[in-house]
Amino acid sequence: MTQAAQVTDVIEASEVVMVPFAGEGCGVDALTWGQQHIWNAVLELGSPMNMCAVRELPAGARVQDYADELRFYASRFQSMRTRLRLTPGALPLQEVVATGEIPLRILDVPAHQDPAQVAAKLAAWQQDTPFDYEREFPINMTLIRHHGALTHLVMALCHFATDAVGAMTMYNDYIGRDPETGLASKPPAMHPLELAAQQRTPAALRQSEASLRYWDSLLRAIPMRRFPDPVDPGPGPGRYGQVRMDSPAMLLALRAIAARLDTDVSTALLGVFAVGVARIIGINPVVAQMVVSNRFRPGFAEIVSNVSQAGLFVADVADITVAEAIARSRQASMKAYKHAYFDFAKWKDLVAEVNRDRGGVVDLKCYYNDRPSQHRADPAGAPVTPQEIEAALPRTSAPQWTELPFFNERLMVTIDDVPGATGLLVLADTAYVPRARMAQLARELESLAIEAARDPDLRTHVSAGAPDPQQTQAR
Repeated sequence: MTQAAQVTDVIEASEVVMVPFAGEGCGVDALTWGQQHIWNAVLELGSPMNMCAVRELPAGARVQDYADELRFYASRFQSMRTRLRLTPGALPLQEVVATGEIPLRILDVPAHQDPAQVAAKLAAWQQDTPFDYEREFPINMTLIRHHGALTHLVMALCHFATDAVGAMTMYNDYIGRDPETGLASKPPAMHPLELAAQQRTPAALRQSEASLRYWDSLLRAIPMRRFPDPVDPGPGPGRYGQVRMDSPAMLLALRAIAARLDTDVSTALLGVFAVGVARIIGINPVVAQMVVSNRFRPGFAEIVSNVSQAGLFVADVADITVAEAIARSRQASMKAYKHAYFDFAKWKDLVAEVNRDRGGVVDLKCYYNDRPSQHRADPAGAPVTPQEIEAALPRTSAPQWTELPFFNERLMVTIDDVPGATGLLVLADTAYVPRARMAQLARELESLAIEAARDPDLRTHVSAGAPDPQQTQAR
C-alpha cells in the first residue's frame, strides 16, 4: 500500500465535524484574470498546486477552537466559500454561496506513530491531491489527535482561491480579531466577485489593452527561440527535475551589490539571473516570463484571492558591465510589472495570433519567479565586507537533484525564501537544459554575484545578440 493510500484510509475513517458558516455576498460570475491565470497553470502542469501547511498545536487545544477558526475564514472571505462551475472547453465560472457547511476532519493517529510525521505525510499528500472543484469548498482543515490530545493542524488551500499572501492575510485577520466578540478588527478587502465586476469597467479594460499592446510589441520583436534543439535524454525516468542550492554567501554578495548601487536585493538578483542565463544557457536578449503579484495595485494588497499574472521581461545584457545589466533589468522589470494585469483569455488569443503571423511558436517557456517579493526590503546593518562573503562560502549547500513527474516549461529559476541565504531552485526539462547545465547555472549565479560584489566594473562577458526590443517597442 502506498503512503498516499495509507493516509487516505485514515482520513476516511476519521471523525468529521460539520462547521456551519454564514457570510455576506453570494452569486455567480467569471473568474478574475488572476484566477484565470492560475487555473490555466493548473491544467497545463497537471497538478493542483495546492498550498499546504502544518501547525503544531498548544497543549489543551480544543476541537471547538479550530471549528471557530474554520467558520471565521468561510464567513469572512468569499473565496473560501467558492465552488466552480465547469464547462468543457471554456473557463469555469465561480459560485459564491452565503451559507453552508464545511467539514473539519479529525485524524486519530495510532499510539506507536509519530503525529508530526503523519501530519507531514498528510500535507504532502494533500498538496498533490485535487479538490473536487464543483462540490468542495477550497479549504481543508484536518486536526491530528494522538493519545486523545490534539497535536497538529494540517491546512490545505486550493490555489485558484488564493495565494500565499492571501493565506497569511486570512490568518492575520483571525489572530487579530476581537477576543470577546470574535469579530475582525476591520472590514475585509475586496472580494473576488467584486474584482470580477471591476474588471469589466472601462478603466480595467484600458489597463488590459495597454498590457496586451506591450506584449504584442515584444512578441513580434524578440527572437522566436530561446533554446537549442532538444536532445533525447534517453529512456527511463529523470527527464524533468530541479536542482536546489542554498547560498549564504550569495545573499551577502547581493546585499553588498544592492548597497553600492542604491537598489534592493531583488533587483540585484534579477540582474544576476539575466547575466547568468545569458552566459550558461545562451539566451540573449534574455526573455523570461516573470510571476508578478499585482498586490501593488490599489485595493489589492490584502485581497484573499489569486492576483498574480505573468509579466514579460526582456533585457539585452551583452557587452556591458554587470552593474549596467542590473540597471537594465530593473527598467525591464518595471515594464513587466506594469503590464502584468490583463484579460487572460484575450492574452491567449494574442499569443496565438502572433504565432500565426510569425509562422511558428514564440518560445515563452523560460520563467523567473522571485517568491519572497519583487521588491524585498534589505535589512539595515553594517556594510557587508569581502571577508564575510568569503567566510560564508563553505556553507553553500551542494546542488541537490530532485526528480519531477512533469514540468511544462523549458527552464524556470525560482528564488526561495531561506533564512540567511539565497535559495536557488533551477527547474528544467533536461531535453533542453541537461542536468549538469542546471547545476552549472546555480553555481554560476552564486559566483557571478560574488565576483560582482568584489568588482564594481565586472563585465557580463556576454556576446552581442539581436537588438534589445525594449529599445524599439511601440509606446
